[in-house]
Amino acid sequence: MLTAMVSQLTEICAVPIGDEKYRRELFCILTARQAPPIREDLPRQFSLLGDAEPGELKALLPYRLWGRWQPANQYGESFRFDSFAPAQPHGRAGVVRYLQQARHVGPATAETLWEEFHGDAVRILRETPERAAEAVGPRFSIEKAREAAADLAKLAAAENLTIQLMDLFDGRGFGRSCVQQALKLWGAKAVEVLTRDPHRAQALRGVGFIKADKFYLDLGKPPAKLKRQAYCLSYATLKASDQQGHVWVRWEDGVEYLRAAVAGADVSPEKALTLATRGRLLKTKRDAYGRLWAADIRRAAAEEYVCRHLIDALAGETIEWPSLDRPEFAELTDHQRSELAKALSGTVSLLGGRPGTGKAQPVDAKVLTPTGWINMGQITPGMNVIGDEGKAVRVTAIHPQGFRTVYRVTMSDGASTECTEDHLWYTTTRQERKNCWAGKVRTTAEIMKTLDRGDGSITNHQIPMTKPVEFTQKEWIIHPYLMGLLLGDGCFRAGYAKFTNPEPFLIDAVRNLLPNGVQLKQYKNIDYAITGDGGQNVVTAELERLGLMGKRSPDKHIPNVYLYGSAVNRLALLQGMLDTDGYTDGHNIEYTTSSPHLAMGFIFLVQSLGGTVSLTDRIPTYVNNGEKRNGARSFRFLVSLASAVEPFRLPRKRDAYIPKTKYPPRRYIVAVEPCGIKNCQCISVEGTTGLYLTNDFIVTHNSFTLVRLVRAITAIHGQCVAVMAPTGKAAQRVKELMAEARLTGVKPTTIHSGLGVAKVHEGGWQFQHDERNPLKCRFLIVEEASMLGTGLLRSLLAARARGCGVLFVGDVNQLPPVEYGAPLRDMIAAGLPYGELREIHRNAGTIVRVCSAIVDGQPWQPDEQIDLQAEGGPKNLVLVPAGKASAPAAVCHLLETLRDTSPYDPVWDVQVLVAVNDRSTLSRKILNRQLQDLLNPQAGDRTTPFRVGDKVIQLRNQFIPSAIETKGKGWTSSDDKLLVANGEIGRVIHAEEKKTIVQFPSSDQPVIVFRGSRRNADDSADDGPETTGEHAKATGTRDPQKDDERTDTGCDLDLAYAVTTFKAQGSQFPIAVYCLDEYPGASGEFGVMSREHLYTGISRAQKACFLVGMKHVADSVCRKVFLNRRKTFMQETLREMAAKAGVKLRIVDSDLW
Repeated sequence: MLTAMVSQLTEICAVPIGDEKYRRELFCILTARQAPPIREDLPRQFSLLGDAEPGELKALLPYRLWGRWQPANQYGESFRFDSFAPAQPHGRAGVVRYLQQARHVGPATAETLWEEFHGDAVRILRETPERAAEAVGPRFSIEKAREAAADLAKLAAAENLTIQLMDLFDGRGFGRSCVQQALKLWGAKAVEVLTRDPHRAQALRGVGFIKADKFYLDLGKPPAKLKRQAYCLSYATLKASDQQGHVWVRWEDGVEYLRAAVAGADVSPEKALTLATRGRLLKTKRDAYGRLWAADIRRAAAEEYVCRHLIDALAGETIEWPSLDRPEFAELTDHQRSELAKALSGTVSLLGGRPGTGKAQPVDAKVLTPTGWINMGQITPGMNVIGDEGKAVRVTAIHPQGFRTVYRVTMSDGASTECTEDHLWYTTTRQERKNCWAGKVRTTAEIMKTLDRGDGSITNHQIPMTKPVEFTQKEWIIHPYLMGLLLGDGCFRAGYAKFTNPEPFLIDAVRNLLPNGVQLKQYKNIDYAITGDGGQNVVTAELERLGLMGKRSPDKHIPNVYLYGSAVNRLALLQGMLDTDGYTDGHNIEYTTSSPHLAMGFIFLVQSLGGTVSLTDRIPTYVNNGEKRNGARSFRFLVSLASAVEPFRLPRKRDAYIPKTKYPPRRYIVAVEPCGIKNCQCISVEGTTGLYLTNDFIVTHNSFTLVRLVRAITAIHGQCVAVMAPTGKAAQRVKELMAEARLTGVKPTTIHSGLGVAKVHEGGWQFQHDERNPLKCRFLIVEEASMLGTGLLRSLLAARARGCGVLFVGDVNQLPPVEYGAPLRDMIAAGLPYGELREIHRNAGTIVRVCSAIVDGQPWQPDEQIDLQAEGGPKNLVLVPAGKASAPAAVCHLLETLRDTSPYDPVWDVQVLVAVNDRSTLSRKILNRQLQDLLNPQAGDRTTPFRVGDKVIQLRNQFIPSAIETKGKGWTSSDDKLLVANGEIGRVIHAEEKKTIVQFPSSDQPVIVFRGSRRNADDSADDGPETTGEHAKATGTRDPQKDDERTDTGCDLDLAYAVTTFKAQGSQFPIAVYCLDEYPGASGEFGVMSREHLYTGISRAQKACFLVGMKHVADSVCRKVFLNRRKTFMQETLREMAAKAGVKLRIVDSDLW
């Protein structure tokens, strides 16, 4: 039995006999014997080994020791202890509570066993269950007693300590997991530690200061003890920090609480502060005026860590961000280019911008010119653009159109462009083609009405295909056909170029096309090296200049000099690529590559030659040593070219290919969809047709600047960029933009998901990525950075690998983080590399103008009515006047009107934003009940607050089991758990008394949320939320769930027809309804509403925003600025550290806010 226990952590009760046999410093060896009751499976006498002060283990006194049995040796058995404490008899409460851990033992049975056997009740039930069954009577049969005994046997290793801790915690509100946590933290000394210093119970999950302090007083400890005063001062400091988001608070702010907690003349604030500082509970710092500030030690350490990491990155690391001259940035305006260049001037960079200022590139139509693509807005009379014949035509006139509704027109091959409803197209309908009639010039509106040709097919309107485009002639060193061959079967990673192919025709072609002084040498069967003939290798030098040298197959790309070359040269390039990586079965052409950058260039190449492509991609799998693995992503193209275009030179493929004469490349208009209101213009060009090329083969449009940046990074470095956001909604929004831009391979995630949330003991969590396990990316882009608190930023930077460039993208004018600190504000104010976009290109209209006025502290006025097609920009911000009493009814009436008269869904397209959770008629809880009855009025199950179809929100980060529906059993939980983020909104698909099934957009799998009488894990309404794991302990972060955010639904799920503006950060909605609440806790002097609150609420709207309430309320909150109230020392610390490290920061206007 003892052999099986070797190396297992266990508890024994032993009595030292005689003096120490050996001692070296703290380590000692003693002889001991078992203390009663004697266990037959353990040796009666053995050696004790471990650390103890001289005389601390006294002979003939019993001790409980926590440690491990060691393998027997020539000296006999021995026990190596980690900790120990004097043995104490067990009390009634602990024994009764401990017994109930076993099956079939309820409170009555446990009480009976105590009355019968007292302190031996546990041992007797475990060792002689028959005796226990006899003592209890018929309700506790021998079979039940034996099953209970088996359970107790499993718990025997820590039995005595567990009973003592249960006895100590009984009736004091400690959670069940606290016992095991205490054992893990302090071992055999757990009881001693907690009775000597009850405030150390705050280290246990679910125990805050209020509960620990009550525990202290319950044990009869002196209320005025200086150590308790230090704890009280520390708690008061942390509470003040929580309430307003400070890192540092005036130390005097905690004295009032201290005096209330320690009544009488024994209060010593200065001594308490000194002890709290020495005990590493608080840290103090003086400002430039000599005032003393205090901070929780963990929060101060997190702030210092962030500052040191930022300065170390700026001082000792160099990052090469993509050049803004790359084609991915061709669409940027001069302003955007300038500000992005400022942002990307350091290892850690910042990019800011207000709503509509260009985080989204203006969706101006792209027009093709002889030198490449430019925006419609950049065209001037006299410029040349490419006409439908592929030749340059001159622009004769510009016709500004103002702000108009814009439609996205999508083609059958996936290409798309944007235009107004009266834009002119030349199309042929099915009837015209069938009767060999000529086509007609039609408006977008006419096409939209006749997309369907009458039989359900949408291939009615066919547009002309361009002839091969003639760009300006480009000079090259490597022949285009040779470049195509090298892009296909070349290798650029050996310091020189290699070519591997078995085709003699291609080997001869490479040899004949090499420049003078360069030769092809065979060194293996089908492997050839391209080497210099005694001098410089011009091929290698040119590949280096073009950015191809050193690239792997997935990283190859077509240089611009070849993409924008003449039609003859582009065809030669295409032939080289298809001769190596192309295939034909006679009629069809296929091309395959593993490079996303090469794939983009191939699409451009084919379409510029008048062809079409359809793309599919997949991730192949293979087996290596019995393990299934994923290969590199593969892109497969089906190509259609005009019959006059010869795609192959290789005789084997050229002879097999049969040009399509009956079915040449075609494009049909398959969709016309409204996509917003934008500033438009049209142009007139010379020529008989008046046609010109717009973005018919543009791959991307309407995407954030960060999407452009991500595309450039992946084109240069491959999939080495991570994109993260603080919330699931923000990450989802970026994901949708990238999908729209057809940017594959980069998956935006929440920061928690990106850092890897791992569950640890007793339901806590920690991040998987940190200094020891950094993120494997070369670039990190963080969207909605204004929501980042200091604690989460500390964890994010800890996971940043050395040499990784970081760009924070966010609007500093929005609400400050829910967490403590204001790092984006401080990084900008300290002078880190920063660019700010100010040109307005999205959310154009009153919303943008009002947001700008709010930030600048200027007066503003809403529109009288909504008019999204108003000349000069949409009128999209309206005030619905309503007093305090009538405001809730006004909100309901507004949603009824939107439901009955607008195309918007009042549940999923409209979001009501409120200031407070409770205590107001416009609070989240009250409005949600009214809106549920209005918008989802089904009877439902009265045993649950939820109804099928309800809009619900998750109120804290939580792992939730996924749900499975089976016949006969209904909905059940699976073993898989999904992380649902705080603030994520979902739809109820099933509801009953004890469980609710919810579909969240972040996962294809629904989750099952169990309901019960929700136990508050917090100490009290005054104690603040609990910590949630290792991340919280390291950073001083408390759960952002506030007291009034607790639900009465029996779970962490609540209705979301109305949500707080704080919860809406990072999200956008077609329609936002912002409540101007007159409740003092909302808009009063100390209420939560401020300039940032109103600005954030209004800017959540994509199409229109309704303000419900009185204008004077909005004006009053605009005068309250909270962001600059948050007290941190990050700005000062960054400047101090930068000066010492020799890092030059920007000079910042002191009146920035």
